[in-house]
Amino acid sequence: MKKYTYFTFQFPKKTIIIVLIVVAIVAALQTSFNIKERCIRSIFGVSQGVTLEGVAIQHHLDHELKEFIDKAAKDKYHEPINARVDNVWKGIPGLNGISVDVEKTIAKAMSAKRNEQIQIQYKQWEPEIQLKDLGAVPVYRGNSDKKAMSLMINVAWGTEWIENILDILEENNVKATFFVAGNWVEKNHESLLKIHLAGHEIGSHAYTHRNMSTLSKAELAWEIDKTDELVKKVIPHAKINVFGPPSGDFNQLVVDVTNSKGKIHVLWTLDTVDWQKPASQVIIQRIVPKAENGALVLMHPTESTVEALKAMVPALLEKGYKLITVSELLSSERNDLVIGDSIGFP
Repeated sequence: MKKYTYFTFQFPKKTIIIVLIVVAIVAALQTSFNIKERCIRSIFGVSQGVTLEGVAIQHHLDHELKEFIDKAAKDKYHEPINARVDNVWKGIPGLNGISVDVEKTIAKAMSAKRNEQIQIQYKQWEPEIQLKDLGAVPVYRGNSDKKAMSLMINVAWGTEWIENILDILEENNVKATFFVAGNWVEKNHESLLKIHLAGHEIGSHAYTHRNMSTLSKAELAWEIDKTDELVKKVIPHAKINVFGPPSGDFNQLVVDVTNSKGKIHVLWTLDTVDWQKPASQVIIQRIVPKAENGALVLMHPTESTVEALKAMVPALLEKGYKLITVSELLSSERNDLVIGDSIGFP
């Protein structure tokens, strides 16, 4: 049978008391430190329940936020892209550079209220070469790095389907550009005003619906100026930035005169060919499968178009495209990169 020897250590009572006191002091200091830390974060940190792009940042101090945001911002920097003339698509607009605005994001986080959901803030800067710097060139599309499209609606006859189109656009919270003919404006002030008040852009579709390539320089200038004049009688402060030639007919003189009037000469990327009144499903198939960044989609106010838009607009939005005005699409502004959306945040 094995025998075991047990050793016992006996500490003086005073030593035990001292050890207990030291442990108590350390625990008290740690508790005090934790309380102090919590107080500092509660007073000087981000408010309770605040999230940044869905990430909880409550009680973070500003230097911690900076480190966090700096790290995430590295892959969210994009250089500006210059406008250029393409052999096929002619004028291609540039695109702003963009990066995370660290200071502005921190300031927004530190001032956020309890349980507020905030987004990363961005700053943009323009490219050296803008679309206007290219001179008199036609434009068929926006920048292919911009995940957005524009619906361009040529209006030269009737008002029967205008309100239906406006309703669909409003229901989906999207904006379009209506290219109006001057002789249509003369007879349809109320419809023009409704388009404007709904927040859509007004473009010029000349005064008559003649082929612009057959006109002289003076006649072209009159077509554009007369339409501007008529629009401004209804909408005094209207600024018409874009011109769409009737039937897409033009020559270089048309582009030159348009440019001299401070307007962009706009054509289209995708055509619904809705003036032939095809079935709505045919229109949808002409556009949705071919949707692409920067596309300009031509259409008219017809019954087929109305039926097609009911499905087409939601389908394009579902694909991630933002539907914006032509001027917005052709600007260098990165308004496809909505804060907290397509750039994202980890």
